[in-house]
Amino acid sequence: MNKWIYSKTGQVHQERHEKCQDAVLFQENEWISAAAISDGASGCRYGREGAKTACKAAISYLTEEDVIGDHFSNEKLAWLFNEYLLYRLEQTALKQGNPVDEYASTVAAVCVNRPERKAAAISLGDSAVLRIRNQNVETFLGARRTGGQPCLLTDAKAHDEMQVRYFDLCAEDTIVLCTDGFLDAYTENSRLRSAMKNLDFQKMNAILDTCSSADDVSYIAISGS
Repeated sequence: MNKWIYSKTGQVHQERHEKCQDAVLFQENEWISAAAISDGASGCRYGREGAKTACKAAISYLTEEDVIGDHFSNEKLAWLFNEYLLYRLEQTALKQGNPVDEYASTVAAVCVNRPERKAAAISLGDSAVLRIRNQNVETFLGARRTGGQPCLLTDAKAHDEMQVRYFDLCAEDTIVLCTDGFLDAYTENSRLRSAMKNLDFQKMNAILDTCSSADDVSYIAISGS
């Protein structure tokens, strides 16, 4: 599968001399391709590490478990996925002697069984999953906020808020996982929207490089071809 990855540090974290709080990861094995993106909560001391841990855990779960073959209900997959990621965050926090809430993050992930062209997408918080097909950009799993705040992996209600969608991946499909910083830029910039629907990721990245953004901006796109 072809993939495109972009990530940059927003102005807020630059001014604080902090690194980007987003994490992006892609991995393949013999049958499965998996991608994950996570946005560490800015108010948490270890949000960046939490995002990295969440991505690694998501990829591990999606490549090691038969998510497509088992075809759990949306509710069960959401619960299993959330429990696995939360366990990994708890282990990281325990090892470092910190409260797990300091590692809070959002997550969006997708896994594709390449031989069968079957896929599953999962999202929590204000990260999102989009599909591009024939120059049409569709929101597969949209960003969610309650009272202006996203639900995070360490929240008690995370498994209830997590979105799941099974789908067939066509050859002409491109799936995009993105953080809320990218969604803001996409909403505000018509040139970015045009480049995206035309699958011109090189142009997208150039536009994002020149755009002013308070928040970190990250995405990963994978193609069905």
